[in-house]
Amino acid sequence: MKKAIFNGARPSVRRAALAMAVLAIASLAKADGQVETISGGAFQGNSGSHSGYVNGDTLNVAQFHTPMGLGLDSTGNYLFVADRDNNAVRRLNLSGNVTETFVTTGVHKPVALAIDAQDNVYVLNQGTGSNGTLQKFNKYKNLLGTLAGGLVNATAVALDGSANVYLTVQGNTVLRINAVSTNIVGVITNAGTFLRGIAVLNNGQIALSDSGRHGIWLLNPDTGVKTALTGFNPAGDEFGTPAFARFNQPWQIAKAGGDLLVVVDRGNHRVKLVDLSSGIVLPFYGVSPADWVAGWPWPGWYDGQACDHGYGNCAEAREPAGVTVAADGTVYSTETYYHIIRQISGTGLTGPNGGGGTSGTNIVVTSPMFSPTEGYFPMGHLITVSSPYPDVFYTTDGTDPTPTSRRVTMTGNTGTIRWDSPDKDLNWLRVRAYSGTNASEVVQGQSVAANRIGVPYGLTPQIYAGIGATLVLPVVVDLRPNDRVRSFQFRVEVTPDPTHANNISDQFRTLPISKNDFIPVVTAAQGGSPGEYSATAYSIPASGGRLQRGLAISAIGTNANIVFSNYAVVAMLAVPIPATAAEGQTYEIKVLEASATADGLQTPIALPALPPTTILVTNVAYTVGDSSPGSWYNAGSFGDGNLNNGDVNNAFYASLGLRVPPPFSDAYDAMDTYPADGHGFVGGDGLIRYLDWQLVLRRALRLDLENWQRRWSAGGVRVNETTSLMVSQAGQPDAGLPTGGWFREALVGGISVGNVIPNQTVEVPVYVKTAPGCSLAGLQFLTEVTPDGPAPAITQPVQFIAAGGIAAPGSQVASANGVGCGWSLGGVNLSPQTSNLLGWVRFTVPAGAQSGQTYTVRFLNADGAPDSNTQYTFETRRATVAVQTAAPPPRIVSDEWQQAFFDAIGTPEGDDAADPDRDGAANWQEFLAGTDPLDAESRLAFRSLEIQQTGSQQQIVLRWPTVFGKVYEVWQSDGPDGSAWTWRRTIPGNGNEAEYTEPLAGGAPRFYRLRIQP
Repeated sequence: MKKAIFNGARPSVRRAALAMAVLAIASLAKADGQVETISGGAFQGNSGSHSGYVNGDTLNVAQFHTPMGLGLDSTGNYLFVADRDNNAVRRLNLSGNVTETFVTTGVHKPVALAIDAQDNVYVLNQGTGSNGTLQKFNKYKNLLGTLAGGLVNATAVALDGSANVYLTVQGNTVLRINAVSTNIVGVITNAGTFLRGIAVLNNGQIALSDSGRHGIWLLNPDTGVKTALTGFNPAGDEFGTPAFARFNQPWQIAKAGGDLLVVVDRGNHRVKLVDLSSGIVLPFYGVSPADWVAGWPWPGWYDGQACDHGYGNCAEAREPAGVTVAADGTVYSTETYYHIIRQISGTGLTGPNGGGGTSGTNIVVTSPMFSPTEGYFPMGHLITVSSPYPDVFYTTDGTDPTPTSRRVTMTGNTGTIRWDSPDKDLNWLRVRAYSGTNASEVVQGQSVAANRIGVPYGLTPQIYAGIGATLVLPVVVDLRPNDRVRSFQFRVEVTPDPTHANNISDQFRTLPISKNDFIPVVTAAQGGSPGEYSATAYSIPASGGRLQRGLAISAIGTNANIVFSNYAVVAMLAVPIPATAAEGQTYEIKVLEASATADGLQTPIALPALPPTTILVTNVAYTVGDSSPGSWYNAGSFGDGNLNNGDVNNAFYASLGLRVPPPFSDAYDAMDTYPADGHGFVGGDGLIRYLDWQLVLRRALRLDLENWQRRWSAGGVRVNETTSLMVSQAGQPDAGLPTGGWFREALVGGISVGNVIPNQTVEVPVYVKTAPGCSLAGLQFLTEVTPDGPAPAITQPVQFIAAGGIAAPGSQVASANGVGCGWSLGGVNLSPQTSNLLGWVRFTVPAGAQSGQTYTVRFLNADGAPDSNTQYTFETRRATVAVQTAAPPPRIVSDEWQQAFFDAIGTPEGDDAADPDRDGAANWQEFLAGTDPLDAESRLAFRSLEIQQTGSQQQIVLRWPTVFGKVYEVWQSDGPDGSAWTWRRTIPGNGNEAEYTEPLAGGAPRFYRLRIQP
């Protein structure tokens, strides 16, 4: 396809040029080809404008502004252009003659591109000064991450086949970045004087163009040793051997087949070929400026043959910059003087290894593996995950994981998932790895391939049991898809190991299963009615005085009200461990003689038994009050060493008779906190009541700092000892900055009060603000009042007074200078995206307070949830009480936001009105938008507005980056004065780029603005 650039006849006579034969290259075939302008420049009828930002018809309409690097996708049909001065990456559909904007998110002076075989696009932004970046986008235009930042004078990028990205920066330095970990794993300085181009060769070496010394280097990236391939003579324009060849500021380069390198010789207005085996330089296209067509209106822009002799129909070039080679040998180049894209077809060249010019081979994010992959584990389970990537995420509800899903805790290449879904099997598990945020394929659990029955392991490789403890264990059936059970029978036996004869008692028994259980499991019962089970105890003498205790369990006939598919708990067992047992001894529990039917009559269902399960006698300690997460009832299967709102809720429900563990279980004992433990006294009274959850609340708020753990000991006696609670660690949801921007589900804050009088009572309003889509049913916080500077300390109690319509906290606990408040689930009912007055913090200002002195009211350990399965992350906003002076202006940014970005609260840089990154958005605006106040590229703003041709219809397309959890509104007006703005659309943020499109009709101007919902 040839682009018409002049209406008149094209001259066919050129000035003759002196040609010099170089004997040394006579044996090498010079490439041929036809050079055509396929896009950009002064299109037909608009000869006065070369640059622009226009999408649509590639050949006749599209325009660019300083196009630089190029890349081809895996199909060879899409050509990507680093459109530098438009701050965009553009995409040309070569077969469809359509140009569009690919991405603008965070793109700032893009100069080079690389594309892997998965069609992920690596964009090298030169930026300004030292803020260059390397970004990675997938083929759907989603930003997958920034692999490097703070780059100085970045010029070129290339990929290899070992997950490495190579960059040329600072003129003389090559960086090697691991695309999996995003770590810089190699820095090679003095690799040149002013590097402009880079290509990875088939032998693993790197070719570099040095525009400062006018030559091409070969670099070993492992040793840093470089050798001169060709050039490095004074600037000039000569072909031939390395000793004779001359370049003038060579720029970007691309690998072609046949051991050839395509080199943009920018200062000579040519594109040349270099033989990698010999360093011999050959002409490709472009001629000396002295041979440009005289009288032609665009000197240096002439389509024609790829030749160099300066007469006839030889194509001209002017300031070429970027180049890439297609799999079929077609070459594409950019030229910045006229802002055009050229295509050189019929070259006789072959494509590079793997296609795609400087792209090299692909970087693939391999899918993680996990084990086990199937089964129902109502006691919980530790799933082992293996992946070479540190960023692995999972879900347990059958949805695909994203970077906002739960993270797998990885150590090296191995990680674990704590499976805590007693109502689901592993068929619901989904796992995905990310490089940056580039997703692998989703790996999911499977249904079992064969039916089975048995007692599965829980969170530990053996089932742990304290001396004298009574275990709660499930008997589980897993079924193949399409199988079902209507009746069953089996035996289950517990046998001591041969080294001792401490038999379990005849209290080995089954337990009822109900919907009110602490751990709600899937049962075999049909509908809402209980199943009809029969359990008969028996014992069998064994050698050495041992005794096998057993239960014969059956559900017979259709009247047993039994029917289930997939999986179910068919019996719940109580297994008493003798007080005479010793640590290290073991028991074996196994299922025998299991059979079932599909119809309650005689259609058989095979139920092979799992191998026996081992019970290890060991006295696992558990923290008093720590029952969440609650995977099961036995020590070691619940708790996390910390106390929070989940632990308070568990004890609160149990005190009301809801979700109560069996009274003999370790989980029940953990909730039974009152009377409090002491030295020489193991706490609890065998009942879970009001004061039990009150004590858990005080400890969760860190008002009671005395914490204990209990365990079983020799003789079946419980003992205790003091312990410390775990603290939040980096990587948990409330630590650090999320990849998708700043977002918290709820905020607890106070409103400042001024002109208070000493020795009088002041009431500080307290409110909770909920985010879009986030309701709240329970919460807690500790509020403290502290004097600022020389102000005297408060001496009278601090109180909380609930507002009308808000239930009083289920608990108020006093501290030295504050009060802790807690509402268990159901205690409040706060709607999403609302600001709710909770009440007032009341305290008396000391009589000795002086005018101008202040007190700070802050909120600590704020926590809450909408239900028992969803954990929120809170933020807080402190208030000020001013004595006999006006209150300070209301604060907007939260304490946690300041701490996260500025490492302190109250710094000048973190002030509401400050703008530390000088992007025109104050901190309070960045806070509300969830953007980064230290990154000028991170702000609430449209990143592109373009006109897109879709068939016969033109459309306005607006794009902007979003933050997960935020909600955006697009408004439109016919004038910029802010009058008559009309709402167009509301779009929820998901951390990716959002797009708004509407038809372009009429010639009247339109104005748009972007708002964030409060």
